[in-house]
Amino acid sequence: MAVIFVDGVDGAGKTTLINQLAAHIWHPSVRIAPPLWSYLPMITDPSMFAGWVTSTDPLQVATALLTAQTERIDEIHAQVTGVRPAPMVLVDRGATTVIASARAHLLTTAEAGNAHAEPSWLEQVGPAVARLRAAARRLSTATDCVALELSVTDYRHILSRLSSEDRDNRDYVRYLHTFLAEFQTIERPPDTRRLTLDATAPPEDSLRTALTWTE
Repeated sequence: MAVIFVDGVDGAGKTTLINQLAAHIWHPSVRIAPPLWSYLPMITDPSMFAGWVTSTDPLQVATALLTAQTERIDEIHAQVTGVRPAPMVLVDRGATTVIASARAHLLTTAEAGNAHAEPSWLEQVGPAVARLRAAARRLSTATDCVALELSVTDYRHILSRLSSEDRDNRDYVRYLHTFLAEFQTIERPPDTRRLTLDATAPPEDSLRTALTWTE
């Protein structure tokens, strides 16, 4: 196994699980992929992300996120192809999560009655979505890929994990609920093995199940 994606909405526990996996997986070369924000040319520090999202046209945000994830997957593809033994790469957010997030940014703006919201936004990001899906398929053809999906049915079950500032931000909370709805219904890559984990379970339970499944 070479690439493990950890999917889930904000607050589901992706970063915690990835750090635990990195500490517990025995492999000659385990590493965590660079974060998605580092592939966004306008972001040089993660603290800039929230301000960029709220001050930028949602269509640009969605396209930038999809493009960044495509570049990240292409980079991972280049790093694992032809390497023996292949490094094991842990990736915070797979294609499923990023596509759901991009769609949520567009839909949240439209639902809020934004005067600039365009019904064709989802169609306009279609080519970027297609490029990302194609990159994910190329990677899964070149090496074994697994998706660990931290699932939750209602955001109320994990909302307490967010900061009080985030919980009080109505626009962000609206986005989160749309993100979850999109994440629950989006098409999963057919060529990636997937394990669903309960995001509300104790982290050690998720880790134990993930380690058994990824051996």
